[in-house]
Amino acid sequence: MVSPVDAARGKEVGGDVVSAARDFTEIAGPLLAESDLPTSGYRVQFKRLHATHGRSYATRSLLIAVLNVVFEAGFFAWLLLPEHLPLLVGSPAVAAANIFVICSIALMESLRLVNVISFSVASVIARDPVPVAPLPGERIAFVTTIVPSKEPIEMVRKTLIAARRIEYDGQLDVWLLDEGDDPAVKAMCAELGVCHFSRKGHPEYNQKSGPYRAKTKHGNYNSWLHEHGSDYSVLMSVDPDHVPLPNYAQRILGYFRDPDVAYVVGPQCYANCDNLITKAA
Repeated sequence: MVSPVDAARGKEVGGDVVSAARDFTEIAGPLLAESDLPTSGYRVQFKRLHATHGRSYATRSLLIAVLNVVFEAGFFAWLLLPEHLPLLVGSPAVAAANIFVICSIALMESLRLVNVISFSVASVIARDPVPVAPLPGERIAFVTTIVPSKEPIEMVRKTLIAARRIEYDGQLDVWLLDEGDDPAVKAMCAELGVCHFSRKGHPEYNQKSGPYRAKTKHGNYNSWLHEHGSDYSVLMSVDPDHVPLPNYAQRILGYFRDPDVAYVVGPQCYANCDNLITKAA
């Protein structure tokens, strides 16, 4: 199963945004040539950051990680300086409350420090998986969902149009899981050449709890999987407000050559990368 990946989100995707998004989809480097793959026993390969992006990139990452840890550790030490501690005067209840607050702050900041250290270390020792071309001739399903009463049909239309443009040397069926069994949604699917599925009116797929719980996304997916999942080798999935790029399958399916790989997730970026907030995100 593949989680949302190589996706641009939000507004209509323009040329500059597609170019920037494609850069993110290729962040792990070029696809490994078929001739460089082992004839049997393939396993996902990894390479260090400097091998993909150069030593200057790896050095900058290390510098940022060190500064991050130093800043957080310094702040933690400064926060607990003796002169920053309150005087334990007054009633025993007030003193106990002050002690509780001080201990709580110390605990939260110590957890934050551990978090910063773990993320910083992870960013330094991170490795990129070596991307490989997918096996041709497989039967792949691209699946997304809609709740017509809560989600705009036109939003999902953009996602489906983009999904129909995904490039793959094999059969790739696009499915929309419609919680409302809506006539307008059915008409859109017929227009776009998309397969339509709905569990509405099937009590066995609308249970109060469990894998087919009603009004849940997992219940919706599990219902489709029970009916059609065995027809496909891989399920690719995005949220209904994501817009996959044409190289979605090319950049993600190759890892399934490794028999131990069952789940792959990749990057996504905002379609409105035109301001500081979305660029930083």
